[in-house]
Amino acid sequence: MIIVFLATSFKTKNQREAVIENFEQHFACYIGSKYAVSVASGKIALYLCLSALNAKGKDKIIVPAYTVAEVIDIVVSMGLEPVFVDIDLNDGNMDAEKIEEAIDERAKFILMTHIYGNPCNIYKILELAKKYDLEVIEDAAQACGAEYDNRKTGGFGKLGYFSFGILKNINTLGGGMVVTNDEMLAQRIKDLMRDFKPVSKIELFFRLIFAAVIAVVTHPAIFTAVIWPVMRIIPYNMLKKINNPFKTKQVGVVELDKLKVCYLAEQAALGLLQLNALDKLNLRRMEKAKLLDKELAKTGAANIFQEKKCARSIYLNYVIRVKNREDFKKVLFKNGIDASEGFIGSCAHMGRFKEYWRYCPNSRVLEEENLYVPIYPALKDAEILKIAKLIRLSYGQL
Repeated sequence: MIIVFLATSFKTKNQREAVIENFEQHFACYIGSKYAVSVASGKIALYLCLSALNAKGKDKIIVPAYTVAEVIDIVVSMGLEPVFVDIDLNDGNMDAEKIEEAIDERAKFILMTHIYGNPCNIYKILELAKKYDLEVIEDAAQACGAEYDNRKTGGFGKLGYFSFGILKNINTLGGGMVVTNDEMLAQRIKDLMRDFKPVSKIELFFRLIFAAVIAVVTHPAIFTAVIWPVMRIIPYNMLKKINNPFKTKQVGVVELDKLKVCYLAEQAALGLLQLNALDKLNLRRMEKAKLLDKELAKTGAANIFQEKKCARSIYLNYVIRVKNREDFKKVLFKNGIDASEGFIGSCAHMGRFKEYWRYCPNSRVLEEENLYVPIYPALKDAEILKIAKLIRLSYGQL
């Protein structure tokens, strides 16, 4: 990655523009959309989608109650009103059967999110959107490569967007992509970014170094031999405070302005490199997840998310539901598994969104019971079996 990054840095302006266009074209082809526009982040992608669709103050947007808080921050910072809809605990996604009751004359948009890489009930949502004349924005930030009815997610809505952050299955040191079949909307998004400033190459290089460090310390051999023994020395309560460096913060108007930067050729070069191997790596992740599903089904230790018959989840995160999560985490940690509750929560019940409060009990349950279990392509089957065994063991010790 470092070689590709540095090689791209020395290209001419025209060559750099060609690198970005090449990535956009290949990505559009991969998703099955006519147009793709690279952007600086998933957050600014949502802002651009809403702006391109002429979202106005006091318009309502139907959103899942269980989602990344920054998504709702973007909505609120634009003067829009989020209307929370509870989730289906079987898959963690917005419950399509509960959407209709949330729609009124001010509702203009639906944010169709695929949580943890698991496609939601797409056709039902599209049916409701058509019935009530709502524009669908597809949040595929966690679902690059996931499929629904043999089509890639992201291309079902009027606009769809992806995120290429450090924890995503395509990591371009930040960044994202907006896809659409509407040429006018694609051009409008490009026009909206004309005054955006380029991100600092120095900042981007430091992101590259940080990503490289993360890749090294999370490698199974390194983590087991070096990182985990050190973590065991640290008191558990202290470790809990520092264990999630990716915890999100609230996005206000000032922060939104800071997000208005351009996607760089160095990022596009990294993206194209990874896109070519994406399906292969996603398949490995799916195979690990299915093995975990099979092993955990042997016990009542956890509730496992289900895929719809016509869907293929990429399992960007493997999340289970457990009672007494903190006790469970402690026992897992003692046995060598660093599990966490992640950074997604029930936005419908968060204090910062109290103005838009809506009773969503399933979202609250998932917020209190979710547990992220390590899963990534580099893990061997033997390591997956060990994780499953330790989860069952931990369950027996509670």
